[in-house]
Amino acid sequence: MSVPKRFLKWLFNFIVCPTSLFLWSPEAIGIRPRLILSIQPEQAIVMDFQAKYPGPKMLLKPVEMRFSYQDSFAVPSPDAYETLLLDVMKKDPTLFMRADQVEAAWENFMPCWTPGKNQRPVPFQITRPVPGTQGGG
Repeated sequence: MSVPKRFLKWLFNFIVCPTSLFLWSPEAIGIRPRLILSIQPEQAIVMDFQAKYPGPKMLLKPVEMRFSYQDSFAVPSPDAYETLLLDVMKKDPTLFMRADQVEAAWENFMPCWTPGKNQRPVPFQITRPVPGTQGGG
């Protein structure tokens, strides 16, 4: 009996825009762009989309744009826990959230996650740091 391999991949399928410049093209119908973020077992980012074939005619072809750590670098990527332990040993506080930051994050997120009776979910608001303040540069 073999041990199951860890696998983590996110796939984002994009909708086809109804006002696309290439909607009339038979090659473009039914093919949607997609973004794939692969974490395990291979660390990679892949984007599938249509590209115009070089030349005067409007010919579209499915293409793949790929970035892979394994293909780009000659060294193996460290395990996530190895990286975490090295960061802890460096004692760099900017890499970790303080307890009050975690509590504030949950306080902002929980109304979105668990709306009350007859209450619509509240959209999550992303706030940007103010320049000149802590975290704002």
